[in-house]
Amino acid sequence: MTTICLIRHGETDWNVEKRIQGRSNIPLNERGVRQVREVHENIWNTKWDVIYSSPLDRAVQTAQIIHEPFEIPFEIDDAFIEKSFGDVEGEPYDDVFSTYPDGIFPQAETDEEVVERVRVAFSEIVRKHKGEHILVVTHGAVIHALLAHLQAIPRGLEHIVLHHLCMNTFVYTNEQWKVESFNRLPTE
Repeated sequence: MTTICLIRHGETDWNVEKRIQGRSNIPLNERGVRQVREVHENIWNTKWDVIYSSPLDRAVQTAQIIHEPFEIPFEIDDAFIEKSFGDVEGEPYDDVFSTYPDGIFPQAETDEEVVERVRVAFSEIVRKHKGEHILVVTHGAVIHALLAHLQAIPRGLEHIVLHHLCMNTFVYTNEQWKVESFNRLPTE
């Protein structure tokens, strides 16, 4: 059994301003750094064998703080980069969702494309780290797309907000992925 836990990065200024980040490379703000440090010990209630991170600064910063002072492998993997929101990146949520109520944004990556690249990465991780516990620092839209694909989000909660630093655990057993838990804070 291989376990992969996707954890969302800490807070950024654009999160506070309610702006679509997508692949815009926005760093953690001071509160985001504090958030990670505050839950650091709880994240390590599980013994992780390797940490992967999206290449965006907010994820890398989160992963580096989590990684301190443990000497386990740490890798950056483009497969876990945030969904591209195309032309609406940087725009306020309210403006975007009122202009595009169907959620289809010009030049944006689809959820299906996100799921496919993460699925390929999961397969590679299982091949390389069979039976291990893997922590992946990534982004809300990536986690949400995967949870929706695996039908883990209860009906009526399709637009659930994923908390900063929420842990979403996927278990691979009998050649199938199963969602063990989602949107769980490390302190729970």
